[in-house]
Order: sequence, then structure tokens, then C-alpha cells
Amino acid sequence: MKATALVFGALTTAIGCGPPPCTDEARSSIEVTVLDDAGHGVTDAHVTFQAPTAASPADCSSIGPQGDVYTCGFEVEGKIHVFVTADGFDPADNFATVTKTPDLCHVVTQTLTFLLTPS
Repeated sequence: MKATALVFGALTTAIGCGPPPCTDEARSSIEVTVLDDAGHGVTDAHVTFQAPTAASPADCSSIGPQGDVYTCGFEVEGKIHVFVTADGFDPADNFATVTKTPDLCHVVTQTLTFLLTPS
């Protein structure tokens, strides 16, 4: 019985019935929400990230209608350092470890929430 299953598995992969191919979409590595100490969104934050192999930080992009959510990197994996600054608040930073999906097609998006402290 086991040999039959192995032969069937090899045959379906050989004729194109194996696992589906990866999609062309690019998934964000990290989504960051920036809030003040009262839990309100901070819309004028500057959010950057540094990937493990990068020489310097790169900007994250503001997304969403409120402007307090940012996406950092696309299909970047590893231990990523995220930095947040905003006028009137102390700077903040944190790390997120981004891994691949089981099929190795995309990253698993991580989320970070920063609660900024007034300076």
C-alpha cells in the first residue's frame, strides 16, 4: 500500500498535478501600527526598517485610510529591526522575525504595534 502511494505521488507531480505554483503577489514583511499613549493613531510618524543584509534602513510606506499603519518591506525575511520617530514623541524600535510560508513561496507577514511615549 505504501509503495502505491509513493508511485501515485511521483506520478501526479510528474504530470503537473503536484502542488500549485507560487503566486506572483508580493507580501509585506511587517505591518506596523503607530499609536500614542492614549491609543490614538499617530499619522505623522516616520517608520523605517533594516533587513539583516541591508547596509542602512529603508522607509516603510503608510497604508490604510487613517495613515497610522505602515508596511515594511516586501518578501524580506529574517530578523528585521523597525524604527519609529514622530514629532513630540520619544523614538522607539523593536525587532520582528519574518519567516517563509511552508511552501516557501512567500513571507508570513508579522505585525508590530508601537505605543509612543510623549517626549
